[in-house]
Amino acid sequence: MCKNKIKKAISINELKKKNKEDYDYFIKFVIKVAEKKNK
Repeated sequence: MCKNKIKKAISINELKKKNKEDYDYFIKFVIKVAEKKNK
């Protein structure tokens, strides 16, 4: 059971690493949209 939890945590970390570029891009996009709305 513990090993499965560790494997799950590792896979989640891998997904986070893989998605970080997409996430950063998404955040930048959201910020751009927010700035346009504020103007």
